[in-house]
Amino acid sequence: MTKLLHRAPPHREIKKCYYISTEGKTERIYLNMIAKKFDVLIKLAKDDNQSAPSKVLLKLRKLIRNEKRAGDEAWILIDRDNWKKEEILQICKEAEKKNIEVAVSNPRFEYWLLLHFDKCKGIKSSSLKTKLERYIPQYDKGDYNTIQLANNVSTAIANAKEKDTPPRKLCLLHHGTTVYRLVERLINNQ
Repeated sequence: MTKLLHRAPPHREIKKCYYISTEGKTERIYLNMIAKKFDVLIKLAKDDNQSAPSKVLLKLRKLIRNEKRAGDEAWILIDRDNWKKEEILQICKEAEKKNIEVAVSNPRFEYWLLLHFDKCKGIKSSSLKTKLERYIPQYDKGDYNTIQLANNVSTAIANAKEKDTPPRKLCLLHHGTTVYRLVERLINNQ
């Protein structure tokens, strides 16, 4: 009689996935750089050029409806821009009910990018692009080089944390960003 040996299938660890919805291309370019540099699984919601916070949340909810597994995380990444404080707060409440995290940059995502090089003390919203071009020549929202950013992620986190003391849930009244919380989660793949 021949004994059959059964080999157990190899165990593959399933990577945690981060589902993220953003306002536009600038954030997507940055998140793709983070995914590559830190080998993290990120699924971005479809880019449909609708940047209102409510639309960003809706895109994420559609994305995670049938895909999100236990242990995965869902985030929206929005700017304060000219949106009313009440509108941002309402989106945060809706997101919280659905176990969705929110990262806000005030005034815009470029503020987060600039923190990779500068502490951004007293910077005006209208000066963000010009100042960012000092570090990323020919910076364009839809197409920019992320090499310098990739080398300074820890600097950006430290600069953002310094400005977020004591930590606030949102940066709505003053320049600041909570994007560092998302990026820390991504690079530590927690």
